[in-house]
Amino acid sequence: MKNAAKTREQLLHELEKSNNRIAELEKSETGRKQMEKTLQESEQRFRKLLENVPTVAVQGYNSDGDIHYWNKANESIYGYTADEAIGKNLIDLIIPPEMKEDVKKIIRNGAKIGEMPPAAEITLMRKDGKPVTVFTSHAIVQQSGKEPELFCIDVDLTERKQAEEELAQYREHLEELVLERTSELEDRNKKLEKFNKLFVDREFRIKELRDRVKELEKAVGSPGK
Repeated sequence: MKNAAKTREQLLHELEKSNNRIAELEKSETGRKQMEKTLQESEQRFRKLLENVPTVAVQGYNSDGDIHYWNKANESIYGYTADEAIGKNLIDLIIPPEMKEDVKKIIRNGAKIGEMPPAAEITLMRKDGKPVTVFTSHAIVQQSGKEPELFCIDVDLTERKQAEEELAQYREHLEELVLERTSELEDRNKKLEKFNKLFVDREFRIKELRDRVKELEKAVGSPGK
């Protein structure tokens, strides 16, 4: 009887422990699901934000350069829609031929060590083959048990470059105007100097003539005195 009571107590104790463990697991599972939901909502907000930024192009790709994310701004900057880009290779789409091999090495090495080159201004390639200058930076997302996700964030510098070119042209034009104006002033100064010299010479000659006239008048008037 005592053994039976003891066994019952043990069973009750084990049952209580099991119930507690089940409660903990359920709580843990609820927390996990809530965390997953929060992460999903956060990711949706993040993606929605990226889609609504018209001047910042974001590309998501793996260590081979295969694209899995392509926001709307890429279309205006590079000319490819999301349907055209996703599933394709980043290197084939927007990297100029002379940069392809170097970029492949950079992507693979970045995925391996978890570090990409610092942000910089570079010239990439549009769908029509024309160059486009962007300020590019990189990010790597590493989740446990998953391959690293690489992201490239590009800001289009086309308008800034155009403004710089226009400013350079304006400066060049202004310098030409200054040189032209300086040349005109120098020419006028030379003419003025020449005129002044002629004027001085003329005044000097007039004075000489007046002095000569006075001398002649004196000479003519002398016998009559």
